[in-house]
Amino acid sequence: MKTIFKTILILTPLLLVGCATKLPSFAHVHVGHALSAWPATPKKQGLFTLAEELAVECTKASIKASELAEQGRYDEAIAESSKLVSLIGTADSNHSDEKAHYSFISAFTHASDHLRFSAESNDATPNLTSGLTKIVSQTDEIISRAKVIHQLASALNSINDKSTIDDAIQQLRILTVQNLEGGDGHYSLKEMRNDLADTLAREDPPYTAPEKKYLFGVVRLPDGTWFWNFKNSESNKSYGRYTY
Repeated sequence: MKTIFKTILILTPLLLVGCATKLPSFAHVHVGHALSAWPATPKKQGLFTLAEELAVECTKASIKASELAEQGRYDEAIAESSKLVSLIGTADSNHSDEKAHYSFISAFTHASDHLRFSAESNDATPNLTSGLTKIVSQTDEIISRAKVIHQLASALNSINDKSTIDDAIQQLRILTVQNLEGGDGHYSLKEMRNDLADTLAREDPPYTAPEKKYLFGVVRLPDGTWFWNFKNSESNKSYGRYTY
């Protein structure tokens, strides 16, 4: 009986693939979670895409704060810089399905997690494993820089010396630009986006962003195993839960 049960588990995915549209690899689905769509984000956009949007907002706020400080409008400059506290956030920022509220750190951290899941997936190509492993290994630099931004922006309200305020706000501008665009050897979101594009361009078979029914049709068990869990729109029959 145990042998028969194991055989069914092995054959079920193959049978389902044979009678329906071929399923994307889990490795490609995780890339899609970072770049294309994730169910808990605003507008259900990809986690990395959301992190990019938040990084742009951080840069805009820091540049505006810098310009205000140059005009001697310190109260307004501090208020503008304070926006970075919630924009950058922490890895523990709320991101529940009921009310999604991602900060830069939480969105970027989760995007990096899914790229790592992809690299470690049993169905990942050697190209994807090597390319994404290298990319993920460089993400700590971006996260560390973001944490400094959060700490510095949080401390501004307790600083009274104008010269120190000037220095802090200028540093915030430098750090937010470095995270977004890089320069001088600093790894950035721009470079990460380019590295992802280069890696995916080398995929064989070619990478195609999975449909949302696949991106939203996976669940993860406590042991880290990923399963399909969605319905065939044509037959309305559930694909059930099984490893791919």
